[in-house]
Parts: sequence; C-alpha cells; structure tokens
Amino acid sequence: MPKPDDEYQANLHPPYCTCSDCAARRLAGTIPTVCFNCTERSLFFDKHADLWKCINCKRTYTEAEVKSHLLSLSTCPNCKERSLFLDKSIGFWKCLNCRNLYPSLKSSTSFGSPGACKAKRKRRKVIIAIVMSALVFGVFIFWLTNGFTPDTEPPAAPMIVSPENRMITDPGIVILEWSKVDDPSGVKYEVQVDNDATFTSPEFVKNKLKYCSVKTGCLEDDIYYWRVRATDRAGNISTWSQARQFWCCTQPPYAKTFGQQVNLINNWDASDPTWQQLVSFLNADKTDSKDYSLFSFACGAFAEEVHNNAEAAGIRAAWVAVDFQDNGDGHALNAFITTDKGLVYVDCTSSYRSDIKYPPVLDVGTGQVVEWKPERLPSHDKIAYVAVGREYGQITLDKATSPEHVFYTEYMQRFNEYKQDVNDYNARAEAYMRLLGGRVVIYDSVEYARLKTMHDDLENERARLESLQRTLGEYGWEPLGIVQNIKIYW
Repeated sequence: MPKPDDEYQANLHPPYCTCSDCAARRLAGTIPTVCFNCTERSLFFDKHADLWKCINCKRTYTEAEVKSHLLSLSTCPNCKERSLFLDKSIGFWKCLNCRNLYPSLKSSTSFGSPGACKAKRKRRKVIIAIVMSALVFGVFIFWLTNGFTPDTEPPAAPMIVSPENRMITDPGIVILEWSKVDDPSGVKYEVQVDNDATFTSPEFVKNKLKYCSVKTGCLEDDIYYWRVRATDRAGNISTWSQARQFWCCTQPPYAKTFGQQVNLINNWDASDPTWQQLVSFLNADKTDSKDYSLFSFACGAFAEEVHNNAEAAGIRAAWVAVDFQDNGDGHALNAFITTDKGLVYVDCTSSYRSDIKYPPVLDVGTGQVVEWKPERLPSHDKIAYVAVGREYGQITLDKATSPEHVFYTEYMQRFNEYKQDVNDYNARAEAYMRLLGGRVVIYDSVEYARLKTMHDDLENERARLESLQRTLGEYGWEPLGIVQNIKIYW
C-alpha cells in the first residue's frame, strides 16, 4: 500500500531537519502556541531538538523558558484568557491572544481595549482636524493678501559684466558673465550670441541657466554680439540686456623676423574703403620704401606694418599668408575689401628678386643697346593677383585698374607681346646696322633710299614700343609661383 504524500516527503529529509516544510508539517500535527517574541501563533515543540521553535521569528525556547513564561501569564481583562505577560523591553503588559497593551494590571481600563482605542482614534481625528483647519486658514489668509493677485511683474534685466564691450580675444571658448537678478520667486537666465546685431540666427543659445556665467561653444574668427535676460518662476520674462560686442581674432602663427611673432593691431572703428581710398592710402604709406631683409625685415614685417597702419587710418585690413606649389618658401601680403571692387590683394614688399628686366632695345642712331635698369624703384606698391592653382601675379599700383585675375592675364599677354615685338625690332635693327656697315655717307641713291626707309620704320617702331612700355609701366614684376594655399587673418 503506498505511503501518504506527507509521510513520503518526510522520509526524504533527515529526522532533525529544520527546514520550513518540515516545521510546517510538525506544526500541522500539533496545536501551536503563541510566540512570546512576535506574539504570533507559530510556536511548536520540536521533539528531535527538544526545543520550542517559532516558525515566524525563528526564535527558540527551552522547556524551562516556556514554563517560566506560562507560569508568569495573567488573565487579560479584554479577552479573559490567561495570556497576559510583562514585556520588559517596552514596559507594558501584553496579551498574547488579543494583543492589547496595558500599563499595569491595576488599570481599570485597558490601554489597548476597544473602548480606549476608539477614544484614542477620536482624539487623533480631532487633533488632525484642528491642524488641517489652521493650515487651510493660513493658506486662505496668504491668498487673501497675496495669492489672489497674479504675479505679472517681470524681473529686472541683467547687467553684462564680462567680457568688456569691444574686447578683442582669441577665438574658441569665451566666458560670459552678468549680474545677479533678485526676485522672490527665483530666476533663470537665457543667453544669445550671434555675429549679427539682429540675432536672427544665433550662433550660441543657452537657457534655464541657474548661475550668472556660461561658457560659449567654440567660436571662429568674427565679431560677435551677445545679450542675456531673466525669467522668474511665474514665467515673466525681463527685457534683454544691452547687447555687447567682442571680437574673436586669431593672431597669425608666423614670425615676421627671427624670434618675433606677427602682432596685428585692429581698430573697432575701421571700415572697408573704396578703391580710390585704398590707392590714396598706399601712395601715402611709406612701408614699401623700406629695405627688404630676410633677417630683420622680411615680407611678414612688411605685411604687419601695412595692416597696422591701415587700421590706424580707419581702413579695415587683413594679413595674408600664401604657400606655393614649387617653392618651400611662403610669402606674406595684405588684403582689403573695397566697397566698389570687392576683395583686393596688395603686396608692398620690396624685393630684388621681383624686379623685371625689360628686353634691351637697340638704338639705331648710336648703335648701342639701351636697357632700363634703375638703381632703386620709385614704388614697390603692387596689386597682387592671388588664386589657388593659379600664378601669383603682381602689377604696379599705378597701372592696375582692376583686382580681377583676368585683368592680370590680359596684362601679361600684352607684356609678352611687347617682349616679342622688342625682339623683332632688335633683329631688324641689327640687320640695318649690318647693311649700313658703319658708313656715314651713302653715295648710291637707291641704297640710300632703301636704308632711309629701314631707318624710318625702325624709328617709328621704337616710338611705338616706348609708348607701349609707358602703358604697361616702366617696370614690372616676375610671378612668384603657383599658389597652393591662402590663409587670411583679419
């Protein structure tokens, strides 16, 4: 005959097993006693351990402890059961059956009796009602004096502290600071930064700021405007603070001479000139008259001085660095934005390597070669023609009428034609000199007429070439190479 399930499960555990399943089976076979610790009916006698165990709080008692507790039990006034004992940990008599508490056995009314508990709950409700009434009355008084009038007054506009107005700083992250706005409800701030005074599309926006400073994002070279306003907890927004300006300006990472860095001095009030204003400034500026020196005054120093002189004169200028494809040496010059002809590159560097040697012209009158080669040029101011992938060209300032590269191309075409015409003229002049043979008098009338015609033609051609040279300029400039890279620093 098969065994009952509980007996079968019991055989799977050792006799002295104290797991919860075995304890529950033991408890099911006995009438549990109330535990003196947790006051739950969960105390049973474990025959194998010879101890009383509580399956609720896991506490164990010896037989002597249980008898001592049972002997000390008194009758509960509420449930009339012998289940009342003194709990020394709290100083009250506790009933194991109905769980009421009594301060002493002499009390006529139970501390935890239903009547006492009901009175206690009633008193608690009265106290809560009084407190709530006082709270509601206080809130009502506050609303009566303040709350019924909505807060519609905006906070004051913040005052900008730093950076100072029209401050010139390095590009990158800029720290903006403003004054604190006092408002009873507290405020948060909103900041806008833009390169346009209308703030139509801000470059940097930050709102819900708790503190009176913020770091901008990485800003590039430009003139920026910024402003700040406050918003209180009621949603009232102050007016914008007065907008201020700061200028992110990168100094060129180049040396003008050995050991000296280029230092550009900008003028906030400088503006873009017209073409004629730029030409007048360059004619008046004498930077180009200085001697070129690789060690003491190179092209970077020329460009720096022209830039600073132009800014001091109220003309906005830039310092420009150019790299060439076929030459490791770079070059420095200036740039201006004219209001009528756009971007103009200017090269004021005086350099022996840029002088053009015009083709020598043979003088048929004296038989000598005439070459225009002054010891010092009257001016080194030039309009430069700079474009990536194209030839770096220069035309003397008084002969350049346009900054467009196509003008330089046409100029060089005329100049090359001039050189070819000079070579043709020299060949014809040499032929004439050979036919003349050094003679002073020609007796043959036919030969004389032929030589006279050749002489007159050569004189006319020479006059034409001289006129063309005056049109192109009495001197020119050799190209510096093919431009690979252009960097402009305003």
